[in-house]
Amino acid sequence: MTMTNEKIRYPEKIAQEKLREYEIDLSKPIDLDYFADLLNIRIVYKPIKRGILGACKAEGLNRLHVLKPNLSK
Repeated sequence: MTMTNEKIRYPEKIAQEKLREYEIDLSKPIDLDYFADLLNIRIVYKPIKRGILGACKAEGLNRLHVLKPNLSK
């Protein structure tokens, strides 16, 4: 997926479209790993610097998100 001007200007709109597309109900718990897998996003839980909750990187179709381990609980 290429980053378009619309996606940069309206990230909330894109997020709402994905929620509808994958029938995600935000009033219920979400399995983050399952949802990330649907979007081809690899999630890694590892200790990172104090004050940083996570980071992400994308190269072409490869996407990586790194989160503090305690954020998943």
